[in-house]
Amino acid sequence: DWEAGRVGAPSVFFDAGQVVIYYTGGDGAGIGLAVSDDGLAWRKYDGNPVFAVAGGGAGSPCAAHASCPAGERCYGWECLARWERGRVGSPSALRAGDAYLLFYEGGAGAGIGLAMSKDGLAFERYQDDPVLAPGQVLDKEHWYDVTTVGAPFVVPEALIDGSIVFRMWFSALGKESLPNPTNTEPRANLSIGYAASSNAVAWDAYAYNPIFDHLVLLNHLSETEPSVVLIGGKHYLYYADP
Repeated sequence: DWEAGRVGAPSVFFDAGQVVIYYTGGDGAGIGLAVSDDGLAWRKYDGNPVFAVAGGGAGSPCAAHASCPAGERCYGWECLARWERGRVGSPSALRAGDAYLLFYEGGAGAGIGLAMSKDGLAFERYQDDPVLAPGQVLDKEHWYDVTTVGAPFVVPEALIDGSIVFRMWFSALGKESLPNPTNTEPRANLSIGYAASSNAVAWDAYAYNPIFDHLVLLNHLSETEPSVVLIGGKHYLYYADP
């Protein structure tokens, strides 16, 4: 059983008159699919997982792709066959025209990847690298020492001019405020960030991330697994407090 008795991190939307759910199985072993007519009784797809891990494990230190053995690349200063490090999960799935897009977290925060499908059943990676990595999120003034990024939640929205913008909310581990002479070094914590894209592939992180960070008595708490709903022109953010 590829799920190993564990399922979670659902992504739900309506498609062709059915409620569709993509979910993480096992400890990141893959992403499965189930459908329902009423959102209560679910039928798992016989061909699960629809998206699975490929390669993984720790590798030798590196500074550039050229320094890695054949078949491996330099990800996060390690030579790896896949940046996903043997784990995929936290899906955010949607249908855009004739294609199904599956955004996912790889390698326990190593980055956010994109897979595509014509039927929502067989997904292929769009590229070898993540579409959003920790290095694209960090900022030396507002959000620094960012080491992980994951838990994507992506929605397409139509703009007034008729164009489409893809909005992504995500969780990342970093530090929000620079140290100063009167305070100790801020501790790393999970916060919610935002990025946007016109094509779902090239993403621009918001310049003043994170957009949500909960403070209690000047201590940064952690927030993860964002989910956003647009109601009456307002965005409502739901999140988990690990």
